Amino acid sequence: MRHHHKLCPEETSNGRAAVNSARHSSDRQRNTISGPRSRFGFTLVELLVVISIIGVLVALLFPALQVAREAARGCSCRNNLRQIGIATQCFYDAKKHLPPPKVGGSPTSNLGSTFVLLLPYLEQLSLSSQYNFAKSVASPENLPITTARVDVFMCPSLSPPNYSVGSDCGEILAPGSYMISTRSDYYQRNDGAFGQPAELHEYDLGMEDITDGTTHTLLVGEINFAFADKLEAPCSSAGIVTFGKMTGFAWADSYWLKAWGHMASENPHLYNNSKQFIAPDSNRTYRSDHPGGVHFVLLDGSVSFLRDEVEPEIRRALVTRAGGELDHSF
Repeated sequence: MRHHHKLCPEETSNGRAAVNSARHSSDRQRNTISGPRSRFGFTLVELLVVISIIGVLVALLFPALQVAREAARGCSCRNNLRQIGIATQCFYDAKKHLPPPKVGGSPTSNLGSTFVLLLPYLEQLSLSSQYNFAKSVASPENLPITTARVDVFMCPSLSPPNYSVGSDCGEILAPGSYMISTRSDYYQRNDGAFGQPAELHEYDLGMEDITDGTTHTLLVGEINFAFADKLEAPCSSAGIVTFGKMTGFAWADSYWLKAWGHMASENPHLYNNSKQFIAPDSNRTYRSDHPGGVHFVLLDGSVSFLRDEVEPEIRRALVTRAGGELDHSF
């Protein structure tokens, strides 16, 4: 026979207290292990703050990124000009005279530019070896060469016009960024690093003729396509403009009106002026797509950035090869 022990009130109370104490202890341990409950997601205010911060950072970094990109493009442009300067010196060593302003002795012929003559010295022997110097740049024989884009003649900052060239134009020459420094003004005879045109075997301008000094005489400078819409090509009835016409610049073109650069000393405000157009000076006055100036290579092979603030007299002095000017500082 089983005997049931009846709990007294005190025992019942003590048992309940022990159970509650154990339960509270277990809860404390669980909270200690798991930590406070985490809150997931963002409030709308927090999200707006984050978006604002990102926007400010992008606004601060974008101009710096643009500056860095232009600096890289400018470095590449200077390197191109430096290569052209070295090629000119190699030409001089090989031929014992400086390169002429074009192929052939007539200013109006179009047998090839100074850059065509420099191709072998710019690691472009494959193009040069195929070129026929007795034919026009637009002849079927030479078009495979003159329509080729040659990177050393293209500044990365250049923005050529986005015009398509139709077959009826008869000329699809590849664009270029650089022009030879021939004279101080549009109407001036060649008083720069290049003399009057002559047949290659007759051209005799040498380093000894650069009495102002090779470090004070510009060789090649930049040109851009700022006024591509000002003058139309003969085939432009359909809105087509070619690089080799008055509106643009083609590296192989040698017709003096389109290929010879000058400083516009009679209208000095046109230097690096891509907004104001005055014919005929603006056609081949030096200008660039770099902010604040134009890159040049000098006859000694050095490259300089000729800023817009440089005095017109200094710019003119840097063009002439035997002007006798005393101040060439810039």
